[in-house]
Amino acid sequence: MNQKKEELFGYESYDIETPFFFKKIAEKRKKHKKSRIVVCITLVCSVALILSLSFFVKSQNEKTVKAKGMSRGIEKEAHIETQESAKALEGAPVVTSDSNALINESSDNSSSDIVMSDTSRSGEHPYFIRVNRKLNVVTVYMKDSEGNYTVPFKAMVCSVGLNNATPTGTFKTSTKYEWHALYANTFGQYAYRINGPIMFHSVPYYSENKDSLETEEYNKLGRAASLGCIRLSVSDAKWIIDNCPEGTTVEIYDSDNPGPFGKPMNINIDPGSKNAGWDPTDPDPSNPWLNE
Repeated sequence: MNQKKEELFGYESYDIETPFFFKKIAEKRKKHKKSRIVVCITLVCSVALILSLSFFVKSQNEKTVKAKGMSRGIEKEAHIETQESAKALEGAPVVTSDSNALINESSDNSSSDIVMSDTSRSGEHPYFIRVNRKLNVVTVYMKDSEGNYTVPFKAMVCSVGLNNATPTGTFKTSTKYEWHALYANTFGQYAYRINGPIMFHSVPYYSENKDSLETEEYNKLGRAASLGCIRLSVSDAKWIIDNCPEGTTVEIYDSDNPGPFGKPMNINIDPGSKNAGWDPTDPDPSNPWLNE
C-alpha cells in the first residue's frame, strides 16, 4: 500500500512497508523515550532535593526545640530548688567559659537597676581579686614594690554557685550597681559585674529595702548556695565596689588551700531576731545592729 503526500504518524507518507518508514518511527520513539527519561530523572532529583531540605529543616527545628526544652527544664529545676531552699533565689540558664551549665543569678533587663559611677581611682588597679570556688573564700591582693600582686590584703567569706555553677577563669570587672534586680523578684546590693551575668553582690533581698534580707541565705555564707553569682556580706560587697575600679582582674579557681589569711568566719543571724531583716555588716546608719 502506497500513501503519498499524506500525514501518517507525523511523517510525510511513504510506503509503510519500506525500511525507511520503520526507521523514522523508531527514531521518533527513541527520541521521545529519551525525553521522558530526562524528565523523570529531573523530577526524581527535584523530589529528592526537596525531601533532603525538608529533613534538614526538620532536624534543625527539633534541635532548637530540644535545646529550648532543656533550657526551660534547667530554669524550672532551679526554681524548684529555690523554693525548697530559700523561697526565692536567682536563676536563668547560660553557658560559661568552662563549659559547665550554670544559672545566671541576675536579671539584666530590669528598669529598677541602679547603676553606680566608678569613683574608685579610675585608671588604676590597686588590687587583684582571687576567688577560691572550692572553699568559698575571696582573697584580695595588692601590689608589691615591683608592681606584682603578691601582698595579701583582705579575705572575705562568700557563697559561690551550687554544683560548680560559677565559672573558673580570669576575668575583668565592668559595671557597678547600687541595687540590681535578681531572679524571682529579689534584689542584690552593691552588684559588680565579673563576666556576663556573673557578679559579686550581697545576699538577696526580697525588695530594694535594706530591712528585707533573706536571712536563711545569709546564714549560708561560707558554702555554695547561689546559682552562679558570688554572694558576699554587704560590707565586703561595698568594699569591692568602693576600692576596685572597673577593669580589676578577678581569678576564679579551685584549691584546698584557703589562702594566706585562711577562711573568715561568717556572722550567723538568729531568724527570730527583731533585726533579722538587716545584714549585720551593712554600714547604713539606720542598721539596728549598729545600736546593739
